[in-house]
Amino acid sequence: MWLWIVSAIFLILIWGAWFILQPPEGMPGPEFFPTWVAILITAVVILLLVGLVLYRRIRAARAARALEKAIAQQAQDQVLQSKPEDRAEIQALQRQMLDGIKSLKASRLGEGKGLNALYSLPWYAIVGPPAAGKTTALRHSGLSFPYLDPDGSGVRGVGGTRNCDWWFTNEAILLDTAGRYTTEQDDHEEWMAFLRTLREHRKHKPLNGVLVAVSVSDLIDASEDEIEQIADRVRDRIDEMQEQLKMILPVYVLFTKCDLVAGFVEFFGDYKRSQRGQAWGATFAMKLDKSDPGALFDGEFDLLVEQLHKRTVKRMVSERPTRRQKEKIYQFPLEFAAIKRNLADFMAAAFRPAPPPAHKKALKIPTPILRGFYFTSGTQEGKPLDRVVGAMGRAFGLRPVDQDDAVAGESKSFFLTDVFRHIVFPDQDIAARTEDEVRRVRLQRFLIALGALVFTSILAIPAVFSYMNNQELIAETKRISDGAAHIDWNDGRSSAPKVDQLDTLRAHIEKLDQWNDDGPPITYLWMMYQGETLFEPALEQYIDSLRQGFIMPAKEQLEERLKKATGAKYLDEYEALKTYLLLN
Repeated sequence: MWLWIVSAIFLILIWGAWFILQPPEGMPGPEFFPTWVAILITAVVILLLVGLVLYRRIRAARAARALEKAIAQQAQDQVLQSKPEDRAEIQALQRQMLDGIKSLKASRLGEGKGLNALYSLPWYAIVGPPAAGKTTALRHSGLSFPYLDPDGSGVRGVGGTRNCDWWFTNEAILLDTAGRYTTEQDDHEEWMAFLRTLREHRKHKPLNGVLVAVSVSDLIDASEDEIEQIADRVRDRIDEMQEQLKMILPVYVLFTKCDLVAGFVEFFGDYKRSQRGQAWGATFAMKLDKSDPGALFDGEFDLLVEQLHKRTVKRMVSERPTRRQKEKIYQFPLEFAAIKRNLADFMAAAFRPAPPPAHKKALKIPTPILRGFYFTSGTQEGKPLDRVVGAMGRAFGLRPVDQDDAVAGESKSFFLTDVFRHIVFPDQDIAARTEDEVRRVRLQRFLIALGALVFTSILAIPAVFSYMNNQELIAETKRISDGAAHIDWNDGRSSAPKVDQLDTLRAHIEKLDQWNDDGPPITYLWMMYQGETLFEPALEQYIDSLRQGFIMPAKEQLEERLKKATGAKYLDEYEALKTYLLLN
């Protein structure tokens, strides 16, 4: 975009200068800035911009084809390495995968990416523990999927993504990694190979971000050690992706299954579709100090709880809820506030600043960009957990009240759509190269520029010397030729210096003649040699000077002698006549 803006400003300045430098109408004067020059500059700029657009499209198409080919090759390798009884299933998955890519390329994508979709669309990886609700969140996200698995899920991956589901949307490509990928090292090397393939064929931004899905039910009753383990595994996966891709990635934390917090469904039950689609959480500013993610989370979480308390009264008097619903509505802010500590511990452990490298030569592990955290619910299944009311009841020795299933009627999704469309996808340009990668790229570019400079110097320096030598040859030839042209043969002075000057021209002509036949010294070459051009004028000047200084005087003397011939010296006079005729 900036290139188009700069080009537009440049053309405005060009035509502004043309307008200012035009002579006043009706008054004669020189045209300092001809119209054809402004038109030519405009045409060149437009051609360059069109050429740049075409180049980028061709590059994107090539990268997309290469990436598709690499994915297909990984799938084929899996087929060849699989057991005979598994090959039919894997081949079916391979066909399904390629059909998904084909459907994506054929769909009407945003910004008309079409055939280049694999390269041009942003890519996001979704990680999290098993049963965290990643697939459910995607299925109920409100996004448009042009191609789905027959069971309504993402397309099963093959090869390096065999433990992933591909979700092809009109706005992005989402890789839903299997939960065991976060907790186990299954097929680890193939996943790393896939990431390297992404880095090779999507050099600008292999991935545009990472979504971390963690179920609140996994954290509510977890011990400190269990929370630490979950956070460490999530961070390890993020660090692996950043290390392989040489990128610093923005991370979005989705706390899923919030409907399992007692009172959630009743509290937000009056929300319409548009309200349920909004994001509920916090987005951190890019320049915000994130050295203490736990404290950041605490501050934003307290604001959310404060808003819940403000809404409680309004919710309890609206639509005349039943007594049971009022209890749940009143209970929800308390239950929600009670999960703060465990969630904050998870955030602090998962996004703590990376430690410094062990030594100077070690690669620095970058800290991911914590972009925000959001509370979501894909479906309402299972029984809600009431830590506060349940604990109070146990403290007073009261019989616990059985919790109703969360689902009461049609299952609805809460707070998902805007997270993707208004937060994650617009952030697609945030991912950046790591400091080590930036230094490597800068060094690579410097070496390329240095190599180009050396190569140019190898070509340019001899050319400069050749140019200077030929300029000197031209000047020398002109000086010697001009000296011969200005010889005054009738000034009565000694002819010896004049003969020497003419002989100098003769020697110079002989040198040019020899160079023309045998080739000049290498310092006169590089397609700049002027000897052949200089030879003919110098030779003509030499002949003219020779005629003026010797031939014409000799001819005049012979004419006088022949006029006085008497025949007495017949042989001498005959030789003089032959010489005269020869001179003519």
